[in-house]
Amino acid sequence: MTVAHASVLTILAISFERYYAICEPLRAGYVCTKTRAMLICLLAWAFAALFTR
Repeated sequence: MTVAHASVLTILAISFERYYAICEPLRAGYVCTKTRAMLICLLAWAFAALFTR
């Protein structure tokens, strides 16, 4: 169940990032960084692991 929840949260985060890249293309290069993406993925996994039990 943790993997299923983490997958949904990761896809949701990717969707928000893509939406931001389309709506704010000039600022997306500064806001959407690899470090921020890794942090969001780690937070999604931690959130899923914490609340799945």
